[in-house]
Amino acid sequence: MSLMQKVLDIRHQAKMMVELHGQPTSFNRIFSEVNFNPLTWMDGYKFSQFQQYPLKTNHLLSYIEARFGAKHVDIPFYIQPFLKEFMTRPLTQRHIDDQARFNAKYGAPFNKEGYERIVNEFGGRWPVEIKALPEGCIVPPGVPMTYIEETHPDFAWIVSPFETAMLRGVWYMTTVGAVSLAVQKTIRKYLEASSDLSPEEIEETMKLMLNDFGARGATGHEGAMLGDMAHLLTGQLGTDTVEGVDGLRIYYHHEHGAGGMTIPASEHSTATSFGLDPEQEIAFNNHMIEQFGDGFIFASVIDSADAHRNVRDHWGAANIDRVLAMKARLVLRPDSGVPEEESVAVLELMWERFGGHVNSKGKRVLNPKVRMIYGDGINEESIERICHAVVTAGFSLENMCFGMGGALLQDVVRDTERYAMKACEIGDENGVRPIGKKPKTDPTKSSKFGRRWVYLVDDEEKGQDTILVSEKPIDDIPELMSVRYRNGLLLEDYTCDMVRELIKAQRR
Repeated sequence: MSLMQKVLDIRHQAKMMVELHGQPTSFNRIFSEVNFNPLTWMDGYKFSQFQQYPLKTNHLLSYIEARFGAKHVDIPFYIQPFLKEFMTRPLTQRHIDDQARFNAKYGAPFNKEGYERIVNEFGGRWPVEIKALPEGCIVPPGVPMTYIEETHPDFAWIVSPFETAMLRGVWYMTTVGAVSLAVQKTIRKYLEASSDLSPEEIEETMKLMLNDFGARGATGHEGAMLGDMAHLLTGQLGTDTVEGVDGLRIYYHHEHGAGGMTIPASEHSTATSFGLDPEQEIAFNNHMIEQFGDGFIFASVIDSADAHRNVRDHWGAANIDRVLAMKARLVLRPDSGVPEEESVAVLELMWERFGGHVNSKGKRVLNPKVRMIYGDGINEESIERICHAVVTAGFSLENMCFGMGGALLQDVVRDTERYAMKACEIGDENGVRPIGKKPKTDPTKSSKFGRRWVYLVDDEEKGQDTILVSEKPIDDIPELMSVRYRNGLLLEDYTCDMVRELIKAQRR
C-alpha cells in the first residue's frame, strides 16, 4: 500500500469514527462549562479587528505553518484536541453578556451584535470551516498545515480572532512531537549501528527507549497532558505523565490507561529513607528486590550517596545474588554528574560486576538481568553525546534508555518551529484576491499570498514520498488536506492507533 493510499484509508476510518461516536460532549471536556468562555481565548487587540477590514469584506482565509528556519525538519501535525475541546463547543448568550461587561472595563470594542447573530442564527455553532492535514501527518517547514475561513459571507471578521487559540492548539503539540521524533531518530541510529537486534526487535525496543519524565516541569495540567500525548502519539509508550495517557482516552479513543506505561521506580525520598551508610543502602536495595523482584521490571536510583560504590559494592556485590535470582529486570539510574561520562562509567561498572556478551559488531551487551537509564536534565544535544560516548566506549545502546523531562515538554516555544498564522486571501463584492506580508527587513517572515494545495507525491529521484505545495490544484491527485471541521461539527475523528500507524509509515 502506498503512503497516500494509507492516508486515504486512515482518513476514511476517521470519518467513520464520527458516524460511530458522534460529536464530542461536555463529558470529555477538561474545562468546565461554568468557567469556559471562548471569547476570552484571544488576544485583546482582536476585539477591534471587526472594525478594521474593508467594510464590504465577505471572505477571509488564513493558514498556519511552521516557517522556514524551524529547528526541526520532520514535524508531526496535531489539531484534534483543539477541535474537540474548543471548536465543537457552542457559543452562548452567557458568554456574550459576560464578555460585553468585561470589555466595557477592559477598554476593547466588542461586536456584540455579530456574536449574537452566531447564537441566534447558527445555534452558537461557529460559521467557519477548518481544512487540515491528517492527524499525525509529518511535514517539513514551509508547508501549510491548516486553513480556516468563514462559511457565511457576513462572518469573515470572525476568522482572525481564532488565531490565538488555534495557534496554541497546533504549535505546542506539534513542536513536542518534533522534538520526540528527532531524539528517537538519534537513538534509533545508534541502536541500529551497535546492536544485533532484528528490525522487529528494534521496533519493540524503541517504544521504551525515550520516556517522558516531564510532568513536574510542565506549566500545568493541560500542558503536561498535551505534551505527553504528542510524545505518545509518535509511537512511544514510556511515560510517567499520567495526564497524557488519560488524554489519549479523552481525545483519541484509546483504552483507559493503555496508551502508555510506567514501571515501579525509586526516587531519592524513598532511597534515602533507609539512610546513606553502606549497610543502609544494601538494605534498601534488598527491600526493592523484595517488593518488585517477582515482577517484570523495576528501576532504582543509585546516586543518593555514591553511585559508583552502589553499583560496584552493593548492587554488583552484596546484592548481586538476589538480583540474579529474581524474575524482574533491574534498571539502574544515575541521577547526577556529566551525563555522557556518568553513563559510560556506570556501564563499565555494570559490565565488570554483571558481565554479558560481545555481539557481532564488537559491542558489549550486559547480562539481560540489568540495564541502565539516564534521565536527569538531558536534551536533544546531550542525548546525542550520551549515545556517541556509550557506543564509542564499546557498548551497544540496547543497554540503556532515556528519561527526558523539561527539555521534552517545556523547553519549547512557538518560535522553536517559527509558527505563524497569516491571512492569505480576502474577498468582497469584486471577488477574491491574495494578500500577505513581505517585510524588507526580514524576508524569512514573508507569508504566502493566496491559497495553496498540499500533495503527497512519489519522488522517484529521492526514492520516497515527498510533500508538494502547489499554487494551483492538481487534477487526478488526492489532496493531502481535508475538511476536518465545519459549522461547529467535527468531520474526522482519529484514534490513537490511526495516528501511530500513520507516523510509523512516514518515519525516515
